[in-house]
Amino acid sequence: KVSQQFGLSLQDTKQKTGRVIPLPVEEVIEYLQANGGDEVEGLFRRCARVSTMKEVHHKYDNGEKVDFQAYSDPHLAAAVLKNFLREIQEPLMTYDLFDSIAQLNFLEDSKQVTEVQKMLHDKLPEDNYTILKYVFQFLQQVVSK
Repeated sequence: KVSQQFGLSLQDTKQKTGRVIPLPVEEVIEYLQANGGDEVEGLFRRCARVSTMKEVHHKYDNGEKVDFQAYSDPHLAAAVLKNFLREIQEPLMTYDLFDSIAQLNFLEDSKQVTEVQKMLHDKLPEDNYTILKYVFQFLQQVVSK
């Protein structure tokens, strides 16, 4: 499908849409920021109704507009974000980084931050970094409220 959003690689998504930050990621975060979703208790812990999740998933994959206002459920939006990130063909922190990430536990605390910075800068694809930064900036807002 030309408009498919879920279950693709980030490269395929960018190639199809011309967007570095995938539409579902951007729309969910914008909705949550604009509607106080970043202040909702347990935002990423509660599940959304499976039928509603499938409906939203279907809309995105068929190029239809998703209006999170109409659902008025911040937990649905958060679940869509989690689902999107879960279904990417390769995780944001790529498979190539798995061993390096696993080895962080064996480093002194003082060296972990430096090693993570080096990993993100040297080994993570630029688009992955851009998306990761966008999501983490939002998550920082959530934990700071």
